[in-house]
Amino acid sequence: MGRSLAELLAAHPDQMVLAGWPAVMLGSKQRYIGLACLASGRPARAARHLGVALDEDSEFAVLQTRTRFDLARALLLQPARRPEGLAEMAHVKQKAAELKMVALEAQAAAACAS
Repeated sequence: MGRSLAELLAAHPDQMVLAGWPAVMLGSKQRYIGLACLASGRPARAARHLGVALDEDSEFAVLQTRTRFDLARALLLQPARRPEGLAEMAHVKQKAAELKMVALEAQAAAACAS
């Protein structure tokens, strides 16, 4: 299902993903393609899309921090990129603390510890 969702999102011309009524901005399309790739067990592809999403989500600090968390998870799943993932996760933990994102800070701390 994650693979199909990633393919559908990639084929669509829109840049942002909206949901609900009234619509709520959930982030860039690249972030959701990355999450779908991550869910379907393709961390290298997920990391590529999430890297693009970081630039697209840059004006929203909370959204960018969540995207960085997703990118760090994708990097941690790749043995060769684990050190990069740990560094990214430490950055997420610090930024989440600054933004008072308590749950994300705890998730990042747990990921750094494992």
